[in-house]
Amino acid sequence: MEPPLAVRARAGAPRPRSPAWTRRLRAELIHWLADICDGRGPGSTERGDADAAVFDLVLAELPLLLRFLEDPDPEPRRAVVCLTPLASLVGEDAGEDAGDRLARRYEEDPDGMVRADALSALAALARLGGPSEPALALLAQGPVGWLALARDLGPAGRPLLPRIEAALEEPAPATRLWAAEVHRRITGDPYARCVPVLTDLVRTRPCDEAHRAAPLPAALAALAELGVTPDGIRPHLRTWADSERRIIPCYGRHGPLDDDVLREAARAHLSLLGDR
Repeated sequence: MEPPLAVRARAGAPRPRSPAWTRRLRAELIHWLADICDGRGPGSTERGDADAAVFDLVLAELPLLLRFLEDPDPEPRRAVVCLTPLASLVGEDAGEDAGDRLARRYEEDPDGMVRADALSALAALARLGGPSEPALALLAQGPVGWLALARDLGPAGRPLLPRIEAALEEPAPATRLWAAEVHRRITGDPYARCVPVLTDLVRTRPCDEAHRAAPLPAALAALAELGVTPDGIRPHLRTWADSERRIIPCYGRHGPLDDDVLREAARAHLSLLGDR
């Protein structure tokens, strides 16, 4: 199987000119980073040992890869910004240097998408053991929506709790969803605020038919992960899991379809109840 795209970014390889190539590179690096932040290495994927070997090569050549942060084309900069947090896996000094690089990229880069990726990478760097102060300072003064990134800060994000608790009271379900997850990650307590908010987000009325009572799929999945099945949704779980037609329409979005997420979450809840 062809090795991951990241290996082609090594020094000496042609500088990527294709926007599609650099978008694929960035997507792959984000996937790697998410796996590592969740305690899984690239060797845990279906590509197994071959992927892990390429990852080791990328780590060894990280200083050379980081040169793309100065590339005049924003697409390579965006890709390598997503790779920068891996510096914390090389050594403590490298992690500190990565924090400085990302903070500078956030402050100085003329491209808004690069700056957004730099802030996200700063939060991931903190989760991997790098400094948390740069991300904490930027999130404290940024828009409320940025606070979703505080999930990577863990207990270090406690200074942000007043703003996150305010977000838990917002009317928008999506805002309350990420705020509940962030609150859980920071406090380590899923039952103080997270579970009540998630339960409210999946609440249905007794008179609702299953096809008209579909909850926010991510909220249902989060409750399944926590092992909590609210009583009010139990009558609908079987329909959500096994309906022959879609519960939630597909609007052509990227990523997992909401209907698929809903089905998997419903099946997880049925398993928790011993009904599968």
